[in-house]
Amino acid sequence: MSGVSGVSGGSEEYRRNERNGNPEDGKPMGGMDDMRGTGSPDDSDKPNSPNSPKNLDNHDCPENLDNLNSPENLDNLDNLNCPANLDNWKKDRERKQVEKREKVEQEPAPSTGKACRDEGRNDNIINKSGANAHNHGDSRDDNRDKEDKSDKGDKSDKGQHLRQRLQRMKESGMISTGKRLQEEADRFLEFSLFPGEERQEETPLGSCYIRETSLPLSRRHGSIVIEEAWGCTESSLRLLMNHPPDKLEPCRGLFLDLETTGLAGGTGTWAFLIGTGWIDGDRLYVRQYFLRRPAEERALLHHFARSFHCFDTLVTFNGKSFDLPLIHTRQVLSGITPVLTPSVHVDLFHCSRRLWKERLSSCSLQSLEENLLDFQREEDIPGEEIPGVFFDYLRRGETARLKEVFEHNRKDIVSMVALLGLLGKLERDDFLEEAPAEDCYTLGMLLWKAGDLRRAEDCLREAHRRASGQQEPVILKGSKITGCPSQAGKPPGKYESKFDNNNHHHNRSRLNRRYEESVSRHNLWKQSLKSLGLLYKQQKEWQQSADCWKKLLQEDGRSLDLTPFVELAKIYEHRIGNLAEAHRVTSEAMNLAFRRYNMGRREEDLASLRHRLDRLKRKLDKTREA
Repeated sequence: MSGVSGVSGGSEEYRRNERNGNPEDGKPMGGMDDMRGTGSPDDSDKPNSPNSPKNLDNHDCPENLDNLNSPENLDNLDNLNCPANLDNWKKDRERKQVEKREKVEQEPAPSTGKACRDEGRNDNIINKSGANAHNHGDSRDDNRDKEDKSDKGDKSDKGQHLRQRLQRMKESGMISTGKRLQEEADRFLEFSLFPGEERQEETPLGSCYIRETSLPLSRRHGSIVIEEAWGCTESSLRLLMNHPPDKLEPCRGLFLDLETTGLAGGTGTWAFLIGTGWIDGDRLYVRQYFLRRPAEERALLHHFARSFHCFDTLVTFNGKSFDLPLIHTRQVLSGITPVLTPSVHVDLFHCSRRLWKERLSSCSLQSLEENLLDFQREEDIPGEEIPGVFFDYLRRGETARLKEVFEHNRKDIVSMVALLGLLGKLERDDFLEEAPAEDCYTLGMLLWKAGDLRRAEDCLREAHRRASGQQEPVILKGSKITGCPSQAGKPPGKYESKFDNNNHHHNRSRLNRRYEESVSRHNLWKQSLKSLGLLYKQQKEWQQSADCWKKLLQEDGRSLDLTPFVELAKIYEHRIGNLAEAHRVTSEAMNLAFRRYNMGRREEDLASLRHRLDRLKRKLDKTREA
């Protein structure tokens, strides 16, 4: 209120007017008591009234001092325009503003975080409420400091506990940091798996790990010598490929096999081991690219692509469906273009299925090794465990079983080369002497499709001859097989005393295999004889074709197949001219068709057989009349 007292300390005239009121407007002017809030209670109750205690307490604020210059206040103070009073008031206001700025500048800078917010709150309390509020704020600050210290103590204890727990997890191998993985990778390079066989290649995109080995072509892989792969010529593979190229040299190509993190393919599957092989001189070279860390993938793919372009032919095992598409995917994700596209791609999986599907139930590489190459893998890691070995290497740096993965991949490549040598035997003259009946039949059908009818006839005749050892399959009676002691009509236990339980189950499994083999051989005998009849028909050798059909009907009388009846009736009617025999064979076909119909089969040949039988009757009637 120093500003107001300065105004009231003016001229005597002002005091007289203040006591007596303003005679000009006829109203008491209201003295200093009125300005201090002793006026009308109605005015003091109003929140925005100038007589309100709240406004009077805040008169020292600069904004309230500025409002004293407003016209309303000047009208009430007629003598405020006195130069002396104005000068005193302005000087007093400027002095207070300077003191306030100096006080703010002398205060320490607020700290960060919660303390900063607390100090800002205390400053507002001091500005609004004065010294009492400032004292109250100091007590609150003391309480907050105590709470902060207790919170910091609790947090420090929790942090120490978490650090100890993380340390124990790191030591146990449950988690690994990037630094530890880097140390493990460096340790892998320092303590190499294959001393003298591995090296690190530098590329424009970084470095990559390569292991390279070789073995002589004179080495035997199972029953096949690796050098026999040179016997696989272009004509051998043309029989086994749907669209054979004009020029094909498989032994001068690149053999490719991948080890991946899964079989799903797509963007989530990594090819962490790329195995390649090629023949140079008298040796087979095997190069393996290993992904030591994901950051080296671009360098690995770059170096592999550079080596790939040196070959025109690619040889894989199921590579058309898995290996090559996965390489393309990884190249696209790594930004390496163009993707690898071989001029000639020989997929040995498809070739194997076309040749050995009648003989083997599975044409996987492991099945081919055991049944065709006579190669048994010893201490080999199963394929389903390979992704886990790589993941253990990435997580914990374990390299104990990586050698097994490398060896597994190398054996796959050598097996592909040996398999190529086995396919090369198709062109040898002694193939029919060594091949089983199933291979003779399959090769005969492939040669027939290729147009080599002479060789196709030889293969089919050989298949029929070898399968003729047992035309009739073993017949099952009840649950027993003919040839073993039957229990039908016998008292229980009469024959069981000769065998213990283990031998009994062993004999049953052996006889079951014998039954399956006999059924398969019997079906092969029928198929080879049926194919010979159709082949002779295509060559217009009618009598030999008729002999095949008659033999099939005589030795397979229980068959429900109508093809031998129909084909033999055609030959008798149109080629030999024996209408009576054609009528007899057609009548037997009609009876068989009715049997099939009564067994619940849909019979679509009844109308054609009935039409043929009526035509033969008319021809026979005309012949008799003539």
